[in-house]
Amino acid sequence: MKDHQVNKFLDMHNARRLSLAKGEVIKGNKNYMPQGANIQKLSYNCSLEEAAIARAEDCFKTETELDPDVGENTAQVTLSSAPDKLTAIHNGVTSWWKQSRTGPNIGNQVYYRTIHTPSANFATKTGTVEMTVIPRSISLTAHFLLLRLL
Repeated sequence: MKDHQVNKFLDMHNARRLSLAKGEVIKGNKNYMPQGANIQKLSYNCSLEEAAIARAEDCFKTETELDPDVGENTAQVTLSSAPDKLTAIHNGVTSWWKQSRTGPNIGNQVYYRTIHTPSANFATKTGTVEMTVIPRSISLTAHFLLLRLL
């Protein structure tokens, strides 16, 4: 990706991660999620970009084993809704983060009590995204390195 595309991806994610860390993210029930702990700022990683390129070029046709410390998010954005890569990045990141606020998922069930052991023992440390144009849509693959917090 070009620098301005990487910056768009990182800026969008890091702004949302900062809001989550501050407890400013609103769940679907209009309550705030608790403040996040150990939420680190994403940074760019060329090795993860290469892995994302390989996955996107394969169009997810085969099950590829990822390193145990690497996670993956994918999104398909239609070309009609994203005429360029910056718009595709915006739409993809927005769709990933929207999941925490809508639908029957963890975003509507998050709570924290001091007697609980923190369940989030992983934090994304490094991330990148690769986009591949496939018929009528743009496929986004984001690979991120997970850092186990002990």
